[in-house]
Amino acid sequence: MPPSPQSRVRPGPTHFRKHCILILSAIAGNPAAAETKLIDLDNFSLSFGGDIAAAGFITNDTNYGAGRIDIFTGENTGDASWVEAWAKPGLDFEFKHADIGAIYGGISGVFALTRGDGDAGGFTRGNEEAIDLENVYLGWRNSIYDISFGGQRFQVGDGFLIIDGDFDMAGDGTFWSVPRFAFDNTAILKINSDPVRADLFWLRGDNQQGNTEIAGINLEYVDHDYGTLATTYFRTIDIDQNFNKALARQDMDVISLRATEIKTPWSPNLAFWGEYVIQTGQGDSTKYDADAWYTEAQYTFDDIAWKPKLTYRYARFSGDNNPNDNKRQDFDPYFYGLNVDRGAWGTWYQAEIAGNYQLFNNNQNNHMLKLDIYPGETYGFGAVYYNFYLNQPNYLGTPVKNRHFSDEINLYAEWYPTESLYTVLLGGVSLPGEAAREAFGDNKAYSVVQAYAIYSF
Repeated sequence: MPPSPQSRVRPGPTHFRKHCILILSAIAGNPAAAETKLIDLDNFSLSFGGDIAAAGFITNDTNYGAGRIDIFTGENTGDASWVEAWAKPGLDFEFKHADIGAIYGGISGVFALTRGDGDAGGFTRGNEEAIDLENVYLGWRNSIYDISFGGQRFQVGDGFLIIDGDFDMAGDGTFWSVPRFAFDNTAILKINSDPVRADLFWLRGDNQQGNTEIAGINLEYVDHDYGTLATTYFRTIDIDQNFNKALARQDMDVISLRATEIKTPWSPNLAFWGEYVIQTGQGDSTKYDADAWYTEAQYTFDDIAWKPKLTYRYARFSGDNNPNDNKRQDFDPYFYGLNVDRGAWGTWYQAEIAGNYQLFNNNQNNHMLKLDIYPGETYGFGAVYYNFYLNQPNYLGTPVKNRHFSDEINLYAEWYPTESLYTVLLGGVSLPGEAAREAFGDNKAYSVVQAYAIYSF
């Protein structure tokens, strides 16, 4: 999945970070950029802004030569070539008063289409057109409290579990370029009392996740020099019972412990991330017993030309050794998605082929090694290597004998000439392991080339 202007921040020179902040947030689903002040008074402002994006894709030997499968018809359509385009304009307002704080709100819409074969995973068909509301929210805040309601984006941590309320598939189109991130409905209370902060939340996802409703709390201890320690708890309080039976999650309890950007006093260029999640509880007919965790280290070589940044991550997501019983042991990734605060590529869509179209943060163990370099103020390059193994010997329920799924390399070149424009050219190749050969029945190298551009106004 792609980056976007206002919230996809990558490591690198200060000038580069400034551009990414402005260019990368549209795809991450923030409210519109709102750069133009229509009204700008002492106590009231009304702003207009938005984003326009387009992407093109070509795959070769899709699914290792087995071909693209349309998930709606089961038809094999061979290799996939397609384009996605969308626009997201929006309005935001704020009314401030010294005695009562600020009342704020916003509304934005998405105009999206997909043409061609549809995406390589078969989640879109190439004939989608959609006009939808995205953010429709109202809130109040002061220096400590912030309470808001309605359709809006909400993120916990780095998006390992909660960041994307709409998966942009089926009739939505634009499966890869993800213009929609807002949850259908929310009630959120944020409490900011440095160094401790909290979020109490109720969220409802879209119908592509069975209108899942969750309620929970997020607590964080923030040290601005050494990082953040946090814990999150939420429970699924409702889901459409006619939805996919394999996605049983009613009454599931989810508990997370995480550490974010932990710095060390002896090396300010070294940082660590990690999260551990358990899923437990008892639904009407299903018991839950799943977990996932990852650990990550990043080092930035500030004293070397081009400011290279090296990242290593190991991630594990439990699988189910018996998918046909009434005990769910495969990890449920819930509302995971793209995060750009520390580099969009690889978090949390892990690999442009496996992460987007094959493995979905479920039943896998993987290694990631990533290198980013920044030769200039307006461009950068990156390379990522992934090694994927199945956690349990089945692929989406199909038994396999070997757990080695694939090895994948992604290469990308980014150009961000102004504060409003971001472009990237990316290529990826996935080499099948024995598990993928068993599951797909073919063993060719699966490759993709894609280009993407987004402009904020």
